[in-house]
Amino acid sequence: MDVKNGMTIKSVPKDRRRGLNSLIILVTWEIWKHRNACVFEGARPSVQLLLQTVSSECALWCMAGASKLKELLDRSMPPAPWVLGAWSRVVFLL
Repeated sequence: MDVKNGMTIKSVPKDRRRGLNSLIILVTWEIWKHRNACVFEGARPSVQLLLQTVSSECALWCMAGASKLKELLDRSMPPAPWVLGAWSRVVFLL
């Protein structure tokens, strides 16, 4: 799978790969669900809502035991007092 700037998933250090795979699955799934809501339920497209949903889901996945995702997010940017959601750490990765 090619990523921006010609990177591949295999170029990511092995200890971070599982967390990155989880993040890719989570974001892709949320984009798909948001798209379906827009197409089939008449919802309005909203990047802000999508980002909030991804943030919430990241937090839920981490609480549910996605330890490699949590490690990835914790490594990417140390949590700050003003950071309420996991999404701000995800943005730093991109």
